[in-house]
Amino acid sequence: MYIFNNVFLSTVTLALFAISQWEHLLGSSLLSESLSHMSFHFFLLFIFFTLLCVIRKYWVPFALSGMATIYLSFQILPYYLTRIDDINIKDGPPLQLLMLNVNRQTGSPNKLVQLVNKYNPEIVFLMEVSPRWQKSIEEIAESYTHQEIILRQDNFGMALLSKVPWKAIKSLSYGPKKVPSLVTEFVIEETKVFNLVFTHPPPPINQEYYEQRNEQLLQVSRALNGLSEPKMLFGDLNITAWTRRFEKFKTDLKLKDCRKGFGLRPTWPAQTYPVQIAIDQCLYSKGVQIVDIKTLENIGSDHLPVLTQFVIQD
Repeated sequence: MYIFNNVFLSTVTLALFAISQWEHLLGSSLLSESLSHMSFHFFLLFIFFTLLCVIRKYWVPFALSGMATIYLSFQILPYYLTRIDDINIKDGPPLQLLMLNVNRQTGSPNKLVQLVNKYNPEIVFLMEVSPRWQKSIEEIAESYTHQEIILRQDNFGMALLSKVPWKAIKSLSYGPKKVPSLVTEFVIEETKVFNLVFTHPPPPINQEYYEQRNEQLLQVSRALNGLSEPKMLFGDLNITAWTRRFEKFKTDLKLKDCRKGFGLRPTWPAQTYPVQIAIDQCLYSKGVQIVDIKTLENIGSDHLPVLTQFVIQD
């Protein structure tokens, strides 16, 4: 029985590791990418397997699950142990940006107003805003001098409200659904200019939407590539940090993940914490320092709000 259990647990460990690395072994697809989204959960599972094998003294599967745990730890632990930036107070007080996919059907407009009033961010970026959200957005907008509001009946409306003045704003449309993205040039302290891009590609719920999302990410990367630093990207990108596509996206644009050093901060699905993944993303370039990033209380959406504090360097 001891030998059988060793062989069985070793086989299970190898199979799970192969599944967790399917995208990296066999290439990107809708299915393999979906498995990559669960890298953190595979990491926890391998920790459990390692401890189980130690307790039961199954040394071969212990070695295999231990190696799998170490391998995945190089992806996971930097989000908890590594702070990329040292904050320089001379660069001025941080700006706060609140990002939220409100969910046009289930989110509470009243709770949204309460949330914005509570945290009073300088910039608010909302996704999935429909005519149902118009009244609450208008109430919030009374405190914001700059506004760009695109209400739609589908899931791709967006609203950008800012107390920070922008010099220019451009709306771009992608794909057959003409999904909007916003490219903005902000200015603070009269001379500090920085660029922010806001986007929300389709969720990859089938092959068609998977390809549309990939195409929109490609188009957004081209838009970002044409912008000067400092620059940032915000949005429900419907993709996680563990995928090959997103890693290439960051590398090609020389952008960093805002979550590094602050934890994974998963955002979706908001109501089921054990299986949450981080698909609401914030990336930044040189010339930006991240002070903090955290998720906030739910307003009834399937996404958690994300509050990012950042500084634009001199």
